Amino acid sequence: GANKKTTDIQFTPILSGIEGKVIRFDDKGGVSAAGDSNKVYRDNNTYNSDNTSIVGSVASTITSSKNSIVLGGSGSRINYSINSAIVAGEGNLIDVEVGSLSGVMGHANVIIGSDESQITSSANNNFFMWNTVIGGEQNKIYGGAVGSNKNTIVGGVLNKIEGNVSGSVIIGGSGNVVDHPFSTIIGMSNK
Repeated sequence: GANKKTTDIQFTPILSGIEGKVIRFDDKGGVSAAGDSNKVYRDNNTYNSDNTSIVGSVASTITSSKNSIVLGGSGSRINYSINSAIVAGEGNLIDVEVGSLSGVMGHANVIIGSDESQITSSANNNFFMWNTVIGGEQNKIYGGAVGSNKNTIVGGVLNKIEGNVSGSVIIGGSGNVVDHPFSTIIGMSNK
C-alpha cells in the first residue's frame, strides 16, 4: 500500500476503462477515500493514528491523532489531537505542539464548516481539549502553556481566543480577541 508503515488494502474502481479514486483500508482501522493526495502519518506507538479516516477530502493529512477524522473539504490537517475532527471547509488546522511532556496531546478538538480556521497550542500544553470552531473564516483558538479547554467560536471572521483561557465564547463579529477565562463576546467588532 501507499503507507509504508502499515499493510493497506486498496480498491480502485474502474468504469469504462477509467480508474476512479482509490479507497484504502489500513491495518490500524483507518480509511482513506479520496485518492493519494490525503496522508495519514504515525510517528510511533505513543503518538499513533489508529482508527483515523479521511473521507471526501483532498490534500488533507492526519498525524499521530488516533480516532480522528477529516470529512470533506480540502487542505486540512489534524496533528497530535486524538478524538478530533474537521468537517468541511478549506485549509483548517488542529495542531497540538508536542513538547517535552511525553504523552501530552490534544483531545476532542473540532472545526466544522469553516475556512482557514485554527485550533492550536503551544508546546507542553497540559490541557488542550474540547475546543470548537463552527463556521466563519480565519478564526483561531490558541492555547497557552498552562491549558486551554472548552472554548468556542461560532461564525464571524478573524476572531481569536488565546492564552491560558477556558470556557470562553465568541459568537459572530470580526476581529475580536478573548484572553480571559469564562468570557463572552457576541456580535461585536475589534473588542
